[in-house]
Amino acid sequence: RWDTARTAKAKLAENGDSKEADAAARAGLHRTIAAYTVNDDRRGAVRAWRESQASIPSTPETLRVVLSLLLTESPMTLLEEITDHMELHADQLCTPACAFAVLDAAGRAEQPKLLKDLHDVLKLDLGIKPDSAVYEALLAGYAFAGIQEGVERTFAEIREEGISLPDTCYAWIIRAFLQRNMLDAALASTLTIYRADIYFNPAVLSSLVDMASKHGRAPEVYQAIQAVKMPLPMEAIVVLLEDCRGRSNFPLASTLEQTV
Repeated sequence: RWDTARTAKAKLAENGDSKEADAAARAGLHRTIAAYTVNDDRRGAVRAWRESQASIPSTPETLRVVLSLLLTESPMTLLEEITDHMELHADQLCTPACAFAVLDAAGRAEQPKLLKDLHDVLKLDLGIKPDSAVYEALLAGYAFAGIQEGVERTFAEIREEGISLPDTCYAWIIRAFLQRNMLDAALASTLTIYRADIYFNPAVLSSLVDMASKHGRAPEVYQAIQAVKMPLPMEAIVVLLEDCRGRSNFPLASTLEQTV
């Protein structure tokens, strides 16, 4: 397949259709790597990419696949190989779409250090300006790996750049920490998001309060939420009232009833 793709590229190039030639070669390379991967020949897939990467720029999907392959076949050289390839074909690969592809792959593989290193090189060295999709990939990667520092650092960068993200993005960041049983990180992210005047689905607060109740920290979490004057949905208040009843916390129960 790869030989056929190279032959097709050469013929198209001879006819002066360089764009179509490049597209044909990129598609052919991706199919070749996919074929190796389907046959569980990861080394063959990496070899095919390395043999062609100097002359053929990868598609974003190819970059995603190659990064996943290099994580197991050559993790020590992964960062250099991926970023050098992107720099070599900067006019086609130094784009937010390609940055998203590699960052999303690193995040899904739960590689937070690689995620940070990639972002630093792509933004600072290659000059790729992150868009909302890139920041979503960063937040998701850090949150699902349980890296609170990474989430907070990315939040600060988003505010500095003035980037707007979908509302749903913020809710699942909180849920990601809750899934990892990281109550403090979930609470800190909730307060950060609210202070930034960003809307998120209030239903996630019910999950936050529920976990706080299970940890015996419902009153503490309630006080932190009240300190920033964040309104609670009725479901969260019901959870708090149940917690008060179970722990005989009558003063807080009275306060909540007045709130209702």
